[in-house]
Amino acid sequence: MLESGIRIESITEPVSDDDEGRMSLGMKRVFAAWQHRKIRKVTMSGLYDAAPQAGRYLGGPIPLGYRVEHRKEGKKTTAWYVVNRDLIPGLTLSEADVVEQLFKRADKGEPTTKLTLWLEAIQVPTVYERSERPAPNSRLEKPIWRASRVQAILRNPMYKGSHTYGDPRKKRRLRRNSKFKDRVARDPVQREMPAIVSVELWERVQRQLVANRRDSRRNARRDYLLRTMMTCASCGFRYVAHYSVNTSGNPSFAYRCSGKQNERGTFGPDQQRCPSLNIEGWHAEDVIWAQVERLIRNPSAVVQALEQKAAGRGQSTNRRQIEKLQADLRRKQDAKVNLLKRAAENDFDHATLQQTKALLDKEEGAIRANLEKLKVDDAKLGQLQADLATVPRTLAALRERLDGPLPFAVKRKILETLVDDVQVETVQKDGLKRVNLHVRFRFIDTCEPC
Repeated sequence: MLESGIRIESITEPVSDDDEGRMSLGMKRVFAAWQHRKIRKVTMSGLYDAAPQAGRYLGGPIPLGYRVEHRKEGKKTTAWYVVNRDLIPGLTLSEADVVEQLFKRADKGEPTTKLTLWLEAIQVPTVYERSERPAPNSRLEKPIWRASRVQAILRNPMYKGSHTYGDPRKKRRLRRNSKFKDRVARDPVQREMPAIVSVELWERVQRQLVANRRDSRRNARRDYLLRTMMTCASCGFRYVAHYSVNTSGNPSFAYRCSGKQNERGTFGPDQQRCPSLNIEGWHAEDVIWAQVERLIRNPSAVVQALEQKAAGRGQSTNRRQIEKLQADLRRKQDAKVNLLKRAAENDFDHATLQQTKALLDKEEGAIRANLEKLKVDDAKLGQLQADLATVPRTLAALRERLDGPLPFAVKRKILETLVDDVQVETVQKDGLKRVNLHVRFRFIDTCEPC
């Protein structure tokens, strides 16, 4: 401003244009920058100290299905996340009910575009309407739901009772960028939150979202039985169908690895195209369908594999380990509270306090990680027991359908139900390349060669 000829006038403090005035202004600027960094450091330290507390609200937009409850704790007022069961004005559903319906619909295979239309149809308010603030960069009079927002809700682990405070990408950015060298790069903090949906439902929805993206037709004009199901064992890319008509007018198609395209160049140390072989389309479909039909007509191998997996995992043992870790987690949290109380009574110096607190945070993070892993394993075990109860009935129903003619849509649905992946292995023997197909079924871990 001074170099542009702009003169600064202050009401409370004299500012002159001479050397002394400029020196005084420079010193004030340095002190202001120091105070800004100090306030930021103290604020972030307070947020990270409060982060491990389960359900604590630390600022930012409130996710759909939750509200903030303010509680009086001595002389302080703290804010906490609670599940919002209050009815939405004009609806017979609460925000938590809407979230539950979203997850249940997504678990049945509904894409996010249809879920967006459903939210618009029942007139659920968006995050901007709930917070009474305008949508950024929007030309619409009223904010609308978008598929990206619905997908963000479905992918948010907070709804299953887990939240990570602190972005690990931000930590890496702080370490790389010298511009932020004065800021402290903190480790993300795992904490528990009030859950709206079960861990099992949340995990199933994540798998369904991946399947929706994989199986999306996009601009496809033809139907192929093994579309998106075949994976190259050499490079890991998907096999895609290529349709062609020869000079005699006879149509044919082949499954071809996506890694064979020129722009891929991901195979081997020299980044060459994938050397895998193409597969004649109708022959590959007949071979895979014969393998699936053999499994349906002889389900004893599937039932035996499921029984062995269920016997190898003890649910009671898992439950005891989860309860033990939850008790350890409560003890660590109590130890941190006692540490802060003793620090307030000047029983520790600052260095000892920070060192002890960092050790407790590390131990608590390890307990949370193990607890989350056990919860996922417990959910998988519950799904395994459900499969053991339903798979024989499902295979029996499919066996009855095999006796009659099957349209393409039914065969495709059967494959999606039973087959998890088809691995295409290109091997070389006696100077010639050949293809081996390995079918991985959804209910058992082994790959069946065909």
